[in-house]
Amino acid sequence: MDDFFNQLTPEQQREDRKLRTLQRLVDSAGRRVVTGQLNKRQALTLAEETRSSAEAIIPDQMKLYDMIYGSRFRYWIEHFCEDGRDNS
Repeated sequence: MDDFFNQLTPEQQREDRKLRTLQRLVDSAGRRVVTGQLNKRQALTLAEETRSSAEAIIPDQMKLYDMIYGSRFRYWIEHFCEDGRDNS
């Protein structure tokens, strides 16, 4: 992996780091949603916070973020969270 990374230009390396950071952010939030730790209200708040964090990482790619991760969060919340459950 390091050999491949070192072959990238500095700009490509920065982009790679940003995307890896974004992936870890979404993976962490997604795990909290799909494991049933949150009710719908909490999960929606987490999705909004995750989107705000993503905007700081990839401000020029938020339309793509919304298409990919927005739909993913909607699916996760619909299928893994209950309305009234208080899991705090």
